[in-house]
Amino acid sequence: MSGRRRTLLALGLLLVPALLLGVFVVGLGSPDTDGAPSATYGIDYDGETLVVTQKTGRVPSGTLYVRYATPNGTDRATWVAPNGTGYDNGGAGHPVQPGEQFVFAADVDGAVEVVWVAGDGERRATLKEKRFETRPA
Repeated sequence: MSGRRRTLLALGLLLVPALLLGVFVVGLGSPDTDGAPSATYGIDYDGETLVVTQKTGRVPSGTLYVRYATPNGTDRATWVAPNGTGYDNGGAGHPVQPGEQFVFAADVDGAVEVVWVAGDGERRATLKEKRFETRPA
């Protein structure tokens, strides 16, 4: 093998792993197989108002909604959706970013979940769940 071929082979062996590592460091690749956002949330409830705050990460696309238990079953409120329906997060639309809040009146009794649904409607993930027991057992 000539010196030039050895140099090209060595360069290729160094560049390929470096490029793969760079893709994940920059965030273009995701070890998440379902493609769900890696955002984190805080959920607070004062007996009348439900406040969901995005703490970290971002939600670049899809539908983001809050599903919550009520004394009569379950209900849901859409935070942001690709077609512009639901709460408009201050007119910002996508991406939902850290610090943004979804605030609404709700009669909560049980689990509150922040749910993401991909644009294709097939993939979904519960990003946060918290329980609030407001009724005597």
